[in-house]
Amino acid sequence: MEQNLKQYVGKFNPILETKMFSKEECEEIVNKLVEKQDKWENRSPSSNFFMSYGALTYLDKTEYAKKANYFNKMMVKDFDWMYRKIWDYYQMKFHKPVVFQLALPGFHIFQTAEQLNHEYIRNLASIHLDRPHISHDWGEEVLAVSSFTIAIDLPKCGAGLNIWENDDIFNGVDTVFFHQMNKKTQLAITKNSEYFPYKLGYIYEQGGMLRHQITCNGDVMEGERRVTVQGHLVETNKEIIIYV
Repeated sequence: MEQNLKQYVGKFNPILETKMFSKEECEEIVNKLVEKQDKWENRSPSSNFFMSYGALTYLDKTEYAKKANYFNKMMVKDFDWMYRKIWDYYQMKFHKPVVFQLALPGFHIFQTAEQLNHEYIRNLASIHLDRPHISHDWGEEVLAVSSFTIAIDLPKCGAGLNIWENDDIFNGVDTVFFHQMNKKTQLAITKNSEYFPYKLGYIYEQGGMLRHQITCNGDVMEGERRVTVQGHLVETNKEIIIYV
C-alpha cells in the first residue's frame, strides 16, 4: 500500500502475471463484447483480422477525444463491474488515488483463422515499446508509467507475447515490422526473442519499455479469437491514472 508506481514497476521481471478474472467472468465479458460487434472498429492494414472496441491513443490521433467520449459511455454501461475490479486491483497497491481518465481500457480482438495463420499476417504485428503517455498533456511531471493486458479469450493453440529483454539488438533498426527488416536483423531478432504465454483471466503488467510483439503459439482454429483488455498507467505527483 505504500508503493508508488515506479517502485511497483521495479518488481516486474520483466512481466508480472496475476489472476484477475475467473473463466466465468471472462465468458461474461466476451459475450457482452460480441453483442457490441457492430461497434467494433477494423484496425487491420488489410482485411479484418484486427478489431478494437474503444478508443486507442496510438491509433486514433486527432479523433481520440471524440472516440473516447463516444465509447466510454457504452463501455461503462456494459462493463462497469469489470472496471471496478481493475480499479480495486490497483488502488489497493498505492497510497495515491487511482483514477480513470481519457479513454477507458478497451479491447483488442484478433480473429479470422485463415488470415491469422498466414505467414504474412503473423509478421504484420509490430515489435514495439509502449509510450502512449507522450501523446498526452498530463499537466505536470510524469513520474512513472506502465502497461497492462488482460487475457479474456484465447485460442486452443495458445497466445501471448514475443519479448526481447536485450534491447541493444534493435539499435539502428528503423522499422517496427519484422517483414521489412533485412535478413541479418531478422535472424538476430528471432534468435533473441522469448515467447511469454498468456493464461485466461490473468493480467500481465510491464513497464512499457520492454520490446514486445503480440503472437499466437500455433494455428488458430476457425471461430476462435484472441481477445485482451488493454490499458496503461501514468503516475503524477497527485494520482495514478488508468487510460488507453
